[in-house]
Amino acid sequence: MSKARRLIAIAGAYIAASLVAGAIIAAGMMWAPGGEVGPIDFDFLQITALFVGLVSSLVAMLALVPAALVSLYAERHGKRSPLFYGAAGGVIALAALGIYAALLVWNDTSHERFNSTRGAFTIIAAVAGFFAVAGVAGGLTYWALAGRTAGTPPTNLAAN
Repeated sequence: MSKARRLIAIAGAYIAASLVAGAIIAAGMMWAPGGEVGPIDFDFLQITALFVGLVSSLVAMLALVPAALVSLYAERHGKRSPLFYGAAGGVIALAALGIYAALLVWNDTSHERFNSTRGAFTIIAAVAGFFAVAGVAGGLTYWALAGRTAGTPPTNLAAN
Protein backbone atom coordinates (compact mmCIF):
# COMPACT_ATOMS: atom_id res chain seq x y z
CA MET A 1 0.00 0.00 0.00
CA SER A 2 1.42 3.39 -0.91
CA LYS A 3 1.92 6.12 1.68
CA ALA A 4 -0.84 8.23 0.17
CA ARG A 5 -3.31 5.34 0.31
CA ARG A 6 -2.31 4.61 3.89
CA LEU A 7 -2.85 8.24 4.90
CA ILE A 8 -6.27 8.21 3.22
CA ALA A 9 -7.15 4.99 5.05
CA ILE A 10 -6.05 6.51 8.36
CA ALA A 11 -8.03 9.72 7.76
CA GLY A 12 -11.13 7.79 6.71
CA ALA A 13 -10.88 5.52 9.73
CA TYR A 14 -10.51 8.57 12.00
CA ILE A 15 -13.62 10.17 10.51
CA ALA A 16 -15.59 6.93 10.91
CA ALA A 17 -14.38 6.52 14.50
CA SER A 18 -15.40 10.13 15.26
CA LEU A 19 -18.85 9.48 13.80
CA VAL A 20 -19.32 6.34 15.90
CA ALA A 21 -18.15 8.03 19.10
CA GLY A 22 -20.20 11.14 18.32
CA ALA A 23 -23.32 9.07 17.65
CA ILE A 24 -22.92 7.27 20.98
CA ILE A 25 -22.40 10.53 22.87
CA ALA A 26 -25.33 12.19 21.06
CA ALA A 27 -27.58 9.21 21.82
CA GLY A 28 -26.58 9.39 25.46
CA MET A 29 -27.29 13.11 25.60
CA MET A 30 -30.73 12.60 24.06
CA TRP A 31 -31.66 9.49 26.05
CA ALA A 32 -34.16 10.04 28.80
CA PRO A 33 -34.91 7.41 31.43
CA GLY A 34 -38.49 6.23 31.07
CA GLY A 35 -38.85 7.68 27.58
CA GLU A 36 -41.24 6.02 25.17
CA VAL A 37 -40.53 5.07 21.59
CA GLY A 38 -43.41 6.03 19.35
CA PRO A 39 -44.04 6.36 15.64
CA ILE A 40 -41.16 7.66 13.56
CA ASP A 41 -41.09 11.44 13.34
CA PHE A 42 -39.06 12.48 10.30
CA ASP A 43 -38.46 15.99 11.60
CA PHE A 44 -36.97 14.44 14.72
CA LEU A 45 -34.77 12.18 12.58
CA GLN A 46 -33.49 15.15 10.60
CA ILE A 47 -32.72 17.08 13.77
CA THR A 48 -31.08 13.99 15.27
CA ALA A 49 -28.89 13.53 12.19
CA LEU A 50 -27.81 17.17 12.40
CA PHE A 51 -27.13 16.82 16.13
CA VAL A 52 -25.07 13.65 15.61
CA GLY A 53 -23.08 15.42 12.89
CA LEU A 54 -22.37 18.38 15.16
CA VAL A 55 -21.37 16.21 18.11
CA SER A 56 -19.19 14.05 15.85
CA SER A 57 -17.48 17.18 14.52
CA LEU A 58 -16.78 18.34 18.06
CA VAL A 59 -15.44 14.89 18.93
CA ALA A 60 -13.18 14.93 15.86
CA MET A 61 -11.78 18.36 16.72
CA LEU A 62 -11.18 17.66 20.40
CA ALA A 63 -9.63 14.22 19.84
CA LEU A 64 -7.47 15.12 16.84
CA VAL A 65 -4.18 15.77 18.63
CA PRO A 66 -4.29 12.82 21.05
CA ALA A 67 -5.53 10.51 18.29
CA ALA A 68 -2.79 11.66 15.91
CA LEU A 69 -0.15 10.92 18.54
CA VAL A 70 -1.56 7.44 19.21
CA SER A 71 -1.89 6.75 15.48
CA LEU A 72 1.70 7.81 14.85
CA TYR A 73 2.90 5.57 17.69
CA ALA A 74 0.81 2.64 16.43
CA GLU A 75 2.06 3.02 12.87
CA ARG A 76 5.71 3.22 13.91
CA HIS A 77 5.48 0.25 16.25
CA GLY A 78 3.09 -1.88 14.18
CA LYS A 79 0.39 -2.08 16.85
CA ARG A 80 -2.47 -4.19 15.49
CA SER A 81 -4.27 -5.38 18.61
CA PRO A 82 -7.93 -4.47 19.02
CA LEU A 83 -7.25 -4.31 22.77
CA PHE A 84 -4.65 -1.58 22.14
CA TYR A 85 -7.04 0.45 19.96
CA GLY A 86 -9.98 0.01 22.33
CA ALA A 87 -7.92 1.12 25.33
CA ALA A 88 -6.35 3.96 23.34
CA GLY A 89 -9.82 5.09 22.23
CA GLY A 90 -10.96 5.24 25.86
CA VAL A 91 -7.89 7.23 26.89
CA ILE A 92 -8.27 9.56 23.88
CA ALA A 93 -11.93 10.16 24.78
CA LEU A 94 -10.97 11.07 28.35
CA ALA A 95 -8.23 13.36 27.03
CA ALA A 96 -10.77 15.03 24.70
CA LEU A 97 -13.17 15.44 27.62
CA GLY A 98 -10.34 17.01 29.62
CA ILE A 99 -9.54 19.38 26.76
CA TYR A 100 -13.22 20.34 26.55
CA ALA A 101 -13.43 20.94 30.31
CA ALA A 102 -10.24 23.02 30.21
CA LEU A 103 -11.66 25.14 27.38
CA LEU A 104 -14.86 25.68 29.36
CA VAL A 105 -12.92 26.78 32.45
CA TRP A 106 -10.60 28.99 30.40
CA ASN A 107 -13.55 30.67 28.67
CA ASP A 108 -15.59 31.09 31.89
CA THR A 109 -16.38 34.77 32.32
CA SER A 110 -19.10 34.37 34.93
CA HIS A 111 -16.66 33.93 37.83
CA GLU A 112 -19.28 31.76 39.50
CA ARG A 113 -18.07 28.60 41.13
CA PHE A 114 -19.94 25.62 42.42
CA ASN A 115 -20.92 26.12 46.02
CA SER A 116 -21.44 22.45 46.64
CA THR A 117 -19.61 19.38 45.45
CA ARG A 118 -22.38 17.10 46.67
CA GLY A 119 -23.01 14.57 43.95
CA ALA A 120 -20.51 16.21 41.61
CA PHE A 121 -18.13 13.27 41.77
CA THR A 122 -20.91 10.87 40.77
CA ILE A 123 -21.86 13.02 37.80
CA ILE A 124 -18.24 13.46 36.71
CA ALA A 125 -17.59 9.73 37.01
CA ALA A 126 -20.71 8.91 34.99
CA VAL A 127 -19.82 11.38 32.22
CA ALA A 128 -16.21 10.18 32.11
CA GLY A 129 -17.33 6.56 31.98
CA PHE A 130 -19.79 7.32 29.20
CA PHE A 131 -17.13 9.14 27.18
CA ALA A 132 -14.72 6.26 27.74
CA VAL A 133 -17.29 3.79 26.35
CA ALA A 134 -17.76 6.02 23.30
CA GLY A 135 -13.98 6.22 22.93
CA VAL A 136 -13.60 2.44 23.09
CA ALA A 137 -16.24 2.09 20.35
CA GLY A 138 -14.43 4.71 18.27
CA GLY A 139 -11.07 3.01 18.86
CA LEU A 140 -12.44 -0.36 17.77
CA THR A 141 -13.95 1.26 14.68
CA TYR A 142 -10.56 2.74 13.84
CA TRP A 143 -8.92 -0.64 14.40
CA ALA A 144 -11.41 -2.37 12.08
CA LEU A 145 -10.75 0.11 9.27
CA ALA A 146 -7.06 1.00 9.60
CA GLY A 147 -5.51 -0.39 12.76
CA ARG A 148 -5.45 -4.01 11.64
CA THR A 149 -2.82 -3.12 9.04
CA ALA A 150 -0.83 -0.62 11.12
CA GLY A 151 2.87 -0.57 10.45
CA THR A 152 2.74 -2.40 7.13
CA PRO A 153 5.52 -1.15 4.90
CA PRO A 154 4.38 0.88 1.91
CA THR A 155 4.74 -0.88 -1.42
CA ASN A 156 5.61 0.84 -4.65
CA LEU A 157 3.05 -0.38 -7.17
CA ALA A 158 4.91 1.29 -10.04
CA ALA A 159 7.99 -0.87 -9.45
CA ASN A 160 6.06 -4.11 -9.98
